[in-house]
Amino acid sequence: MVMVIPVKQRYTHGSLQLKRGCLLPKEPPKLKLRDYLVRPMLPKVPKVFGHLTAAAPPGGWSMLGNNNKGDCVMAGAAHETMLWAWATNRSIPKFDTAGVVGQYLNLTGGADTGLDPVSAAQWRQNVGITDADGKVHKIDAYVQIENVDELKLAGYLFGCAGQCWSLPDTAEDQFSAGQVWNDLSGPPDPDEGHYTPFGGVNSVGNLEFLTWGQIQGASEAYTAKYMVTNGCIAYLSQEYLLATGLSPEAINWGDLEADLQEVTAAA
Repeated sequence: MVMVIPVKQRYTHGSLQLKRGCLLPKEPPKLKLRDYLVRPMLPKVPKVFGHLTAAAPPGGWSMLGNNNKGDCVMAGAAHETMLWAWATNRSIPKFDTAGVVGQYLNLTGGADTGLDPVSAAQWRQNVGITDADGKVHKIDAYVQIENVDELKLAGYLFGCAGQCWSLPDTAEDQFSAGQVWNDLSGPPDPDEGHYTPFGGVNSVGNLEFLTWGQIQGASEAYTAKYMVTNGCIAYLSQEYLLATGLSPEAINWGDLEADLQEVTAAA
């Protein structure tokens, strides 16, 4: 069950338009990352890590319709798929606005109502997102993230993670001004969420996210205050692998799958 509301235009400044569109889930994913964290030998998360860089992939990240539609969850899925390829030196899948918006509207029944990230994750596992060349990209599994430490661990282990936000009204102003999200003065928006892929931590300690076609930094305190843990998700995808069968951090995929099966059996 989700809170279904029409997506409204959150921000317009000159030619710049920004929308949100993440429905706030009442039910989290069934599997939780913390159940996996009891396993020994997990690597220590570095203070600085990630595959987001100032130099975007060829063609850029693009808003993928999130300036006109509340398709942030679907745009985020496309960006995460691109990021996995970018991180593993593979050919980056092409996603265009028409294709991403079309798949978003297909899931909403044609209405611009936003998406529940948990339901979208299930769809990505069972059906998959299709790129502009017709290739389908699926995830293998998804689990809930419950705090910032888990978010960082998931981003390090699995290349990126999905962050559901209940942002304050100042978020778009800080974004348009090129500022780090660090204004803790406003209350979370109780009705309308936003979704961004998380990609790492930079040299000054800010977490880095992809939103509205750009990299957006956020302080750890800001992330903790405005994250909606029911919709924060770690994705396991075989697209985040090198030719050796290892992730860029030398995490063995076979071991991860075996642990996931045990967690699933115990759920």
